[in-house]
Amino acid sequence: MILDFSHLIFGVVLLASTGALHIITVKWEYKWGTKGWWIFLIAGIISIVSSFFISSMLIKGSLVILGVNLLWTVHEVSKQYDRVEKKWFPEGPGHKREKMSRTKR
Repeated sequence: MILDFSHLIFGVVLLASTGALHIITVKWEYKWGTKGWWIFLIAGIISIVSSFFISSMLIKGSLVILGVNLLWTVHEVSKQYDRVEKKWFPEGPGHKREKMSRTKR
């Protein structure tokens, strides 16, 4: 019987990237507000697109997991702004708080 640890590795990548990006999101919003959210968008797209050109299933799956987490971080930066507005988190010192432009409904 051959043991396949790829699923365990995918779980570790998911847990590690989600945890790290949560911390990064909080610190990012504290220091820069919602500015620069597009960096997470571009990084997520690059990560997912690059997975199409890699033959290793382990690396490919890890890149997709990381890419989806990076894309979700775009949303979370905006939500973190809302959490700061509700006083759940401290406001960053010395930067203007500019909300991401949202379309009016």
